[in-house]
Amino acid sequence: MLTKSTFRAGLTSLLALFLVFFVTTPAHATIDNVVATIAVGDEPWSVAITPDGSKALVAISNANRVDVIDTATNTVQTSITVSGSPTDIAINSLGTYAYVSKNTGDAVAVIRLSDLTVVATVNVGSAPLGISVSPDSSKIYVANVISNTYSVIRASDNTVTNTVSTATSPLMVAVSPDGSKLYVTNYAASSLQVFTTSNNTLANTISIGAESRSMAFSPDASKLYVVNKGPNTVSVVNTATNTVTDTISVASGPMGMAITPDGAKLYVACFDTGQVQVIDTATKAVISTINVASGMTGIAVTPNGRSAYATSLLNDTVSVINLVEPTPTPTPTPQELAKTGSSSEAGAVLSVVAIISLFGGALFLRRKNSLSTR
Repeated sequence: MLTKSTFRAGLTSLLALFLVFFVTTPAHATIDNVVATIAVGDEPWSVAITPDGSKALVAISNANRVDVIDTATNTVQTSITVSGSPTDIAINSLGTYAYVSKNTGDAVAVIRLSDLTVVATVNVGSAPLGISVSPDSSKIYVANVISNTYSVIRASDNTVTNTVSTATSPLMVAVSPDGSKLYVTNYAASSLQVFTTSNNTLANTISIGAESRSMAFSPDASKLYVVNKGPNTVSVVNTATNTVTDTISVASGPMGMAITPDGAKLYVACFDTGQVQVIDTATKAVISTINVASGMTGIAVTPNGRSAYATSLLNDTVSVINLVEPTPTPTPTPQELAKTGSSSEAGAVLSVVAIISLFGGALFLRRKNSLSTR
């Protein structure tokens, strides 16, 4: 027999299910999707994020400037004039200075981050591109593509202290997390060179894929991941043995790459397909493909691992990619929603409550009338 108590219990259960599935489920709960697109200057080449995660600096090559994005609002906060085709950016671990390679200016611009001002210009070799800062922020390394060298800059006085010969067309550089080694990808030589930073001597040369570019270390520094644009692959290098242990196939035209702080995923920006591919570092397989924009070049992950910023050279945009599931919100009661006064969810819930109540009341009266005529 249908009683008032069982009917009310049924209504309560139905309302609870509605709240769970229609009110508390976020509209965009999936990970690895584009959540914002930011218009920037002509030909954004690379992006770097400050250690506190508050700013993303974008090298705008054809506009001769660096655009500064406020990551809280995902808007361009300001632009800094940097002549000579700014191409790559590195920020020191202290968060005090950013260093920008000026590819046609044969120099490195030094930006003070406290007031976003260029405070020095350091002349280096011909066509500088990849740039990296030592973990202790004392040295800056920059690859000079046409000179076939890398320059070492002393941060304390912005002076070049050493110029070191490399193989043909050094493109990118990466300092190991302990600062003891410098890795150089040689675009034309299809090699990865390993230098000892204490004396800038060559320690090893590793054969690698053609047109090697960006690099990323695993958090424990046991592995170095290297993008190879020619064969569309990512090489996994064992840094203890200096050997390639695995090769991962990716989409066409891989350029930039970034790793999450926990080392679980690699994000590879692919120029030809306009995609960012996600690699599971445990299985060494592509697990997701994110359609972003044509001409993807650079990508950086925020220090908290929640977002990635990726540059599109052809679209003049920076795309923001969500990397984690949003935190679910507690289930509100209809009364709590009604108190907000402006929530569309409140109106929806209360409307459903009213419909259920009317339906239930009609059902109860119908049953009461039926019993009275017997």
